[in-house]
Amino acid sequence: MLNSEHRRIVAESNALIYKYETLIAQYTSLSKKAHEERQIAQLELDAIVYPVLTLPVEITSEIFLHCLSSTPTNPWDTMHTPIRLTHVCRIWREIAISTPALWANIEMEILDDLKDREFLEAWVTRSGEVLQSIKLTGPSLSDSEDEDEEEIVAPGRTLPTIFAPLASSSHRIGTLDLSYLGVENLLGLDDIAPGPWNFLALQKLSIVFSHVDQNLALSWERPESSVFPIITFSDAPLLREVHFSRVSPMLFSIPWHQLTRFTGYLLHVKESLVVLQLCPNLTECILATFTTSQRFDTTIHLRLKSLTLHIVSGARSSAWSSRILNFLSLPSLQSLAIRTLDDITESAFKTFISHSPSLRKLHFHPNDPVKWRASVFVSMPGLAELDIGSPSWSFIVEFFGPLIANVDFLPHLQHLTMSPDRTFSDAQIHRLLEVIGLGLRARWHTRQDARLTQMTTCRLVLGQQCATPSEAVLLPLKELKAEGLDISIETAGYGNSKRLFL
Repeated sequence: MLNSEHRRIVAESNALIYKYETLIAQYTSLSKKAHEERQIAQLELDAIVYPVLTLPVEITSEIFLHCLSSTPTNPWDTMHTPIRLTHVCRIWREIAISTPALWANIEMEILDDLKDREFLEAWVTRSGEVLQSIKLTGPSLSDSEDEDEEEIVAPGRTLPTIFAPLASSSHRIGTLDLSYLGVENLLGLDDIAPGPWNFLALQKLSIVFSHVDQNLALSWERPESSVFPIITFSDAPLLREVHFSRVSPMLFSIPWHQLTRFTGYLLHVKESLVVLQLCPNLTECILATFTTSQRFDTTIHLRLKSLTLHIVSGARSSAWSSRILNFLSLPSLQSLAIRTLDDITESAFKTFISHSPSLRKLHFHPNDPVKWRASVFVSMPGLAELDIGSPSWSFIVEFFGPLIANVDFLPHLQHLTMSPDRTFSDAQIHRLLEVIGLGLRARWHTRQDARLTQMTTCRLVLGQQCATPSEAVLLPLKELKAEGLDISIETAGYGNSKRLFL
């Protein structure tokens, strides 16, 4: 038992504790009140000095959204990233972090495993549940011929690790672009998660390799290949558009039957034909294929409306072939753009065109003046829009000579663009404009013929170095313009380098 002295000490100690607890409670209350009053005073001051801070959070968030790009944003580009908004002040930081739409788009070059993964994970978390547009690129490589091949096989080596944080949000990725991948990245995609990812919102997919790997190019044909196809993207019910460059699309399991637009650069003709066979609903196709001496059965595609054959060149590889036309029949084709016709004959081209009665628009580069003649258009009676690039002198003279005066030659042509940007002498340019003027005048005078559709526009793009045509040469063309033909004559180039003659 406590004696009297101990009881006294206990009582005094309890009294002191109570006293200090009372003081602490009072000071805590005063401190809280002081903080509140200081915050009110700060808000009143900010309202005068920084009136923008008084805007409702919803309005500020909307302003932030209008200030940023709608395309994927490089987080290290401080002029166009939401991170910049978080560094202005505490209020803006809170608003920016709590506005998911600000974090919907991102473009990252992957350089460091841990740092980039943590950064991407934070970015994805801030995006909440909004639809995402994501572009991840491996380390960029030059395309020089003397680069070590072993270095080239391993670009973007960290991508599978970095890609892992996206697993939980794959259901809200609308656009996904994976660029400068290496072989090990391709093989590692399926290892991130078991089975296909839930790309429930994915509409556009782009996969770009840093170089063409010949060992992988046609590996999908080998029955012993057990690692392909990659199934990561097979569960994508909304996928409509894909782009593959320097890698065979056949290495991936994709819902091909859904696609409406396909782009394939630096592909083999066989791969491109297989894609067309797998995509019955395709309406637009853009290709850059390697030339080939092989022959294939004709692929008939009933729905394709637009076909573009590009040229893609690099030090290691280039694709420019139009030979795929030898193996295609496109009865619904309406638009055709061909950058080069070096490896297809005129007769083969005419055969292809004869199977496309719906063709209305043609972008055409007849590079070889010996091989290609303007009479090739005789087999295109339904053509309404024609763009001819780099035609030879003889081609132009033939086109605007007896042919265009013939009502059976391109009777429905409405829009004509011709770019004779090759080097012609000043005398040739003047003669050229005279021939063009006579041809256009002949067609214009027959515009009342019921068999013809009236031509409405004609655009001529001359080489940058050509001299200014004389007024006498331009006068007939000006008269046509005054009568209603929308005609323009200009030089190639941009901005101040372009000259407009008519």
